Amino acid sequence: ALPKQLGVAEEPRAEDLVHALQRFDKQLAGRRMSPNELAACLRLLAYLRSRPSAGDAAFLAAARCSNMLLVPTAAGMMMPAARVVHVGGGGGGVAAARLLGRADPQHLVLAHPQISEHICSWLGVASLSDMLSEELDPSQSLHPLPAINGTALEHVQALLASPHFAAAAFSTAAAHAAAVPALRQLGLGTVAKVCADAAAPGRLLFVERLYSRVVLRSSGRDVTRDSASRQIYEYYDSSSGTVYVAVPPAGLSLSSLLAQVLSRALGSPFTLSLHPLLEVPDAAQLPLLQPVLHPGGYDTDLEGALASGHVGSPVQPADRALLRLRPLRHYAAGELVAVKHRSKSAAGSLASALVHRAVGEAGTAEAGDGTLCYARVAVDAAPAAGQAAYRLSVEVELGVYETLLSTQVCGGRHGTLLLTCGETSENILKCLQSVCTSPTPT
Repeated sequence: ALPKQLGVAEEPRAEDLVHALQRFDKQLAGRRMSPNELAACLRLLAYLRSRPSAGDAAFLAAARCSNMLLVPTAAGMMMPAARVVHVGGGGGGVAAARLLGRADPQHLVLAHPQISEHICSWLGVASLSDMLSEELDPSQSLHPLPAINGTALEHVQALLASPHFAAAAFSTAAAHAAAVPALRQLGLGTVAKVCADAAAPGRLLFVERLYSRVVLRSSGRDVTRDSASRQIYEYYDSSSGTVYVAVPPAGLSLSSLLAQVLSRALGSPFTLSLHPLLEVPDAAQLPLLQPVLHPGGYDTDLEGALASGHVGSPVQPADRALLRLRPLRHYAAGELVAVKHRSKSAAGSLASALVHRAVGEAGTAEAGDGTLCYARVAVDAAPAAGQAAYRLSVEVELGVYETLLSTQVCGGRHGTLLLTCGETSENILKCLQSVCTSPTPT
């Protein structure tokens, strides 16, 4: 009680801790921190991140803007948060390592790897992918090849265009989804679209040699480490969707390069085990590889659950049984529905056909006339009095919206809801209300 009467606080203020970090930096005088000193700094930063009071939050926000917050670097020094970058952001993994290993270290100050990603984000530390990007060297001349090491380009395109390949690639990604959050958002439709895009004419190129450079996003300045770092053997151009593969050196197979670049196109932070799928002589043999690639077995119900609910992907058979056409139903923004959708692009049509065949649905007429796919209601919609049908805006593919009649939209059966995990509680409540107030079908 006596310390309180003397005005001693029960715990230090955020301002005191920030100033303590600054004094500690002066005491270091340029030397490397010891392991104990590093551990203390990391605990202090984690404690600052958890400060609940409004006064501390306001001071810390101002401190971030004025570069008062110091963080440990990979070299064991203290630096303002605005002057360092962390490797884990933007997916990390192979993509970050690819940039890090080829960039000139003189242009980078890396945050200590023991600082968690959410603390780096709170401190305002930029990620490596926010600071650097890779682009093809504009001065090179590409020399296309019809085959590499005896494997013809047409053969690889035929494999990628096979529904068996899309299904096997999705199974491979699904096997890691429990441990890798980025792969949980990867639906069968997305996998089929990436494969279909790569199989399209001119989208997969075999070349003799390939060079790229690492540049600063802010200025476009070339910061590649040296000339040896410019040569690469695969590259994915995300802006055009073009896949480049060069003649590999001894000891590196073509299938490994294709697996690397396809994994990057799929958004995987690491290289998926796709190379065995790319070595089979006939696409019909791909289903036989799944028990080998997944010796512990793979669960079809789990794969179906992972494929369910992705906008633009075909409706899974289990969800199809729950759908009903109810033209006078109220729909809430964010609610998942099902619509007949036919992609306007050739690659999209091929992807739709691949998915349709991959999930085992018979016949090709429905794939050509339009596939029943997941879609998301864009805004709240309800019929006016006396209307037999009304129009509503629906997201039929990621970022692609169409205005459809309510007679073209299928909703859940009775109280069944199809919702995404990312929906807000407000939208979920609206969805519940829309079901409760919708007329019961006769």
